[in-house]
Amino acid sequence: VLPSNFILNDSAWSIGQSNITYVPASKLLKVNNFALNTDYQSITVNGRASALATDSLTVTLQNINLDYLLSYTEANKVISIMGPVTGQADIYSIFSEPMLEAQAQIPHGGLNGVYLGDVIAEATLDRENKSILIHGQIVDSTQYQVAQVNGKVIPAKKWWGLDITCDSLDINFIDAWTKNIIANPQGRAYGQVKVEGQQRKVWVTGKALAKDA
Repeated sequence: VLPSNFILNDSAWSIGQSNITYVPASKLLKVNNFALNTDYQSITVNGRASALATDSLTVTLQNINLDYLLSYTEANKVISIMGPVTGQADIYSIFSEPMLEAQAQIPHGGLNGVYLGDVIAEATLDRENKSILIHGQIVDSTQYQVAQVNGKVIPAKKWWGLDITCDSLDINFIDAWTKNIIANPQGRAYGQVKVEGQQRKVWVTGKALAKDA
């Protein structure tokens, strides 16, 4: 791949020089330093993709604006994610039974325009249920854990869900989903909040106490 440039949603991206080789007979894909860059954001891909569990492709993200990527999906109509994502995803045995292991950090992260804290998360692929499982935590500026998050994404059904255990989490992040019933909720939440979305519909349930409202 030769160096080139392209425009995506009014942003100039560059593609660096890299080597990509595909061997059809053995279903082997080799990627050496494929890189996309724009300003302070970058995505790089390295490794081997095959049917073997010992071969993997590594995707590295640096300061990626996730909200920018969501703008190309229906999800941007119902959820907004603040903060730059930095992390790594390893994908194994792509051409047989894919496995995924990913870790990511979002400093100064938030939902729906509300700052929540620093996010640390990991994701794995549930092949049996064709879903991506997410586990994470949110910590404040003192490194106190204000939330534990367990999530699931089912791409084929365009469905996602978050099960959030709150411990002094700013409850205002649910306003975008509840404003027709409960407008501008304030305070720190303690308890369970469950959010599910499918296409442009969102459901919020749970049992939580709001303090300092």
